[in-house]
Amino acid sequence: MSNAKVLINTQAGTIELEGEDSFVRTYLDKLIPIIERARFGAGTIIANGEVIAPDAEGMPKARTRRRVAPTPMGESCRDRVKRLRDEGFFAERRGISDIVHGLEARGHAHNVNQVGAALTTMFERHEIQRTPVEGKFKYHWDHRSQSAAA
Repeated sequence: MSNAKVLINTQAGTIELEGEDSFVRTYLDKLIPIIERARFGAGTIIANGEVIAPDAEGMPKARTRRRVAPTPMGESCRDRVKRLRDEGFFAERRGISDIVHGLEARGHAHNVNQVGAALTTMFERHEIQRTPVEGKFKYHWDHRSQSAAA
């Protein structure tokens, strides 16, 4: 009598098969098509201690590396805030929520944390000025005195 077992961990996305070779192969042949149809392929299959994944023909192969999603292209939050600055938006002192609303009015959805991080970077690079007002920062830009900074 063999000691065969199958452990499926849906949270970790792993399936472990353990037992005789015929048992493991039989269940691999049954599980791999199900996993592919369910788009569960990002998980891990472990057969008798070896990490495997199906190749193009559906046969098990050793896993070599994980897929990495590409970084999305486009303007950053900082780029958009700089455009606001260049349009004269910061001629008067603005709070972060004012800036978020200014970006929303131009069709760009950013949360307060994203805008705050962009403003901190801009301040450190002398691309914007800030002044503490009642315990919070207000951001502004004077084109005449700062024209060479940005």
